[in-house]
Amino acid sequence: MGRRAKQPPAKIRYDQSHPTVSFRVTRELKDRLESYTTAKGMSFADFIKEALGVREREKTYEDGFRDGHRKGYREGKKDEAAKCHIVCRVCKRRFAVTRAMVKGVSVMGSANIECPGCHATIHYHFSAYPRLVRLCKGLKR
Repeated sequence: MGRRAKQPPAKIRYDQSHPTVSFRVTRELKDRLESYTTAKGMSFADFIKEALGVREREKTYEDGFRDGHRKGYREGKKDEAAKCHIVCRVCKRRFAVTRAMVKGVSVMGSANIECPGCHATIHYHFSAYPRLVRLCKGLKR
């Protein structure tokens, strides 16, 4: 029986920092992997790194999409809760006011709102439309 030779410390450190990964594949898949890596001029390790990088980007996109959807939904619900319906004094059209339509809030308790139909900026008092107070809460005066 042969005795294994003692490995030098550098080899031990290298093996610890670069562990071996092994898996079995079919002959057809191995041939495809070899042809792909040869055509691209990369090693199997580079192929795995590339595949992981693509997956990480996909995951980042999916997470970002999901987070953006949730954020938009929350903001939409917040706007919906604070929505106030008013009638334009110029075109007589009834519309729902959102925070984006409020062009200015005065200290005296009124807001300037742009009508989406005729684009006229109209001055509305909070006393006539109490829900405007909640809608305009937090906006700069």
